[in-house]
Amino acid sequence: MSKRAAIFLSMAALLPLAPAAAQTTLTLPAGAWKHDPSGFTIPANVGSFVRFRGTDYGSSLSDVSVSFGDEATGTVATFYVFRAGLPDVSIATERADSAIVTNAPQTYGTLDTAGRRWDRLSLWPNSQNGALRIIYPVSGKEIKSTGLLVARHGDWLIKVRMSSRQLDAAGLEAAMSRFIQGLGLPTPKTGSAAAYAIAPCADALPATEAQLVSADDSQKVLTSALIGSSALTAAKAKGSSPEKSPVYCRDSSSQSGYSVYRAGGSRSSYVLAAGDGGVAFTVAPDPAGQVNKANAGQYSVVLMTSDRVIGMTPYVGMPTPAQTIGSLQKSKPIFIQSRVPGKGNVEILVPQGGK
Repeated sequence: MSKRAAIFLSMAALLPLAPAAAQTTLTLPAGAWKHDPSGFTIPANVGSFVRFRGTDYGSSLSDVSVSFGDEATGTVATFYVFRAGLPDVSIATERADSAIVTNAPQTYGTLDTAGRRWDRLSLWPNSQNGALRIIYPVSGKEIKSTGLLVARHGDWLIKVRMSSRQLDAAGLEAAMSRFIQGLGLPTPKTGSAAAYAIAPCADALPATEAQLVSADDSQKVLTSALIGSSALTAAKAKGSSPEKSPVYCRDSSSQSGYSVYRAGGSRSSYVLAAGDGGVAFTVAPDPAGQVNKANAGQYSVVLMTSDRVIGMTPYVGMPTPAQTIGSLQKSKPIFIQSRVPGKGNVEILVPQGGK
């Protein structure tokens, strides 16, 4: 689990179940460095930008960043590549933008929202309008502009964060375009769907709270764990379809630290994206309910980070977003599955035949 994920989860009882994540400084060669999991080769220099630091936010290279600096213009660019819980460009951009706005007074200065520059980009021929870029003019501190770019590359999300002491918004936009081109990322094997600005949902999710499946009913929980983890394994083997990503709306239950998204306005499932590091929950009818009548009406809650998928205790009925967040303290994991290639074993955590 990455440190960026751990920041959000640090208050939860979930963390003692796994080794604490450590932020590690990567040892980079003098020349180009290859990020083996993604296959990206990151050069030592990108135009006038000089690479000065690499960071692994976990231990499996599932969430890394590489930082560059342009001394002449006082500009810093950080390139992130990570397996997001839900690799959706529109959601990831909105969450990153929310973090910028939230942190602006302490970190950047006063954002000029009227001068905000929002664009869709086509980084590769098979990903028309698949990337999003947002640039903000900034005043009140040393930084003059800040912005981000988010795109999908297969199962990975890439993000560029750039801030400058000298470049205005137009100059930063041009510098970011040159930077992403200079990275020389290969065209992905599969394209990605067009990105978009997420709109509010037309209505709200039901506010009725659900009940956790009782820990005493270990057979129901075990069935949910076995079938739920098997369904995820099958979906992983099948692979994703980046070019067929659903269109999400934002539910009114969204808060400053997380947002709730509904595919096609669904009222029977949702995604809760927390922070801006790719952590996400999926809440949907439990697959076990389609196989075992005893599990009918259950809902699964699955937590996804850059390196793991964690199934939580299911609910009878659909939990509210507040309950989903609360499940980190009130619920227990029932299975853990690695997202790291070659480490796909599933650990079932449900005791059989008792509490």
